[in-house]
Amino acid sequence: MKSNRVWELISHVYDNVEIALWAIGLASFVYIGVFVIPRIPSLREQYLRVRAREIADENALYCEKLNMKVGTQAYNECLLVLGGFRLKVEQRISSEIDDF
Repeated sequence: MKSNRVWELISHVYDNVEIALWAIGLASFVYIGVFVIPRIPSLREQYLRVRAREIADENALYCEKLNMKVGTQAYNECLLVLGGFRLKVEQRISSEIDDF
């Protein structure tokens, strides 16, 4: 008889755990649908803004390392050349990835 009670207890615990896991899964699905998915475009825009700022800062750092004074014509040309170079490299990498 004790064996049957043990199996009943195990079955009861299993059922409760299964219900809890389904509830957690459903709640997670609703949370993602309501809070995460709608924010994806704004998060992507924020990421792109931060990335553009980091690239601009990096380009400025390289021009300064080449002893070009901020605000001079040479400095501005350096920024343009570095920006163009970076763009070409990124396009090349992107096209190579697309070829695969």
